[in-house]
Amino acid sequence: MSKINGEKFFIICLLVLSICYFLGSLAFGPNARLLPLPVSLVSIVLCILAIASRRESQVDKKESIQRELKGIFLILFFVALIGFVGPAVGSGIFCMIYMLRKQNLNILKSLATSICVALFIYYIFYHFLQLTPDSNFQLLY
Repeated sequence: MSKINGEKFFIICLLVLSICYFLGSLAFGPNARLLPLPVSLVSIVLCILAIASRRESQVDKKESIQRELKGIFLILFFVALIGFVGPAVGSGIFCMIYMLRKQNLNILKSLATSICVALFIYYIFYHFLQLTPDSNFQLLY
């Protein structure tokens, strides 16, 4: 039996949380479950894929800690960006920065990807779910 490292433990905890989120959202009304069900289903599928494709790697402790700190910083940056400019614009900006820095795409491809992500999130929040700034979803504009 292999030992469970921190990343695998996190994926398993996220999988359990997603399953609980899915089961809890089944009790909601038809309109209230429009967002939780798809999000939890996608999360469950991605967690299962992450566990299935996970390979054990030999990374020293210093590199592992640096990688985890970079990940925490990226998450905090993304949350702050959404708080300042809203979900659609914030996701687009974050996607463009990620594509430029981590995926090494050229400026046109990363711009096209970020515009598609921003438009998709705009459509989901403002048209499909009909969340407006004066609705009960004040934090995400």
